[in-house]
Amino acid sequence: DLHWADQPSLDLLSHLVFTLADTEHDLAPLVVLGAHRPVEPEERLARTIDRFRRESVCVSVNLGGLSELEVSDLIRSLGLRTPPHRFVWSVNTAARGNPLFVQEIVQQFGENAPSAEVPLSSQITVSIANRLKGLPDDCREVCSLASLLGESFSLEALVAVSHREELPLLELLQVGIRQRVLMNDGPLFRSEE
Repeated sequence: DLHWADQPSLDLLSHLVFTLADTEHDLAPLVVLGAHRPVEPEERLARTIDRFRRESVCVSVNLGGLSELEVSDLIRSLGLRTPPHRFVWSVNTAARGNPLFVQEIVQQFGENAPSAEVPLSSQITVSIANRLKGLPDDCREVCSLASLLGESFSLEALVAVSHREELPLLELLQVGIRQRVLMNDGPLFRSEE
């Protein structure tokens, strides 16, 4: 969980990575694996990763969310032996395949898996709100408006409800994409998580 690392920990990681990169590994190949949530460009972790990339000692792999079948398997592994399909679907929809959110939801309900839709827990909504804090005010406003259009939306629909011109609106959506809050899925946009 590198997103929690303080500067001394990142300095130690950098020292380890660059020392290993400069050392011959005849006996066995060695890989240092670090996981992190999306980070803002100005964060210390982003700067460390950029340095690794410049020195060609880092390969980044973006991981998507779990599929509904994988969410079902995770729910079973968390103690719900036979979760109702509606519960699995609802958890998957609410958590967007994020294993941490799936765990939070399942722990919230324990053995009492409802068959109705699952509301987002306060931890999840706080996490989402924290991700949006890094956006400029006008971008956050546009993202809030876009959320009213459903899981995915077109630029044309957002232009119609926002009363903004297409080009400035597209620039705000690009900010959301760079901050990993939004994704561009062909002609449609949707939230990243």
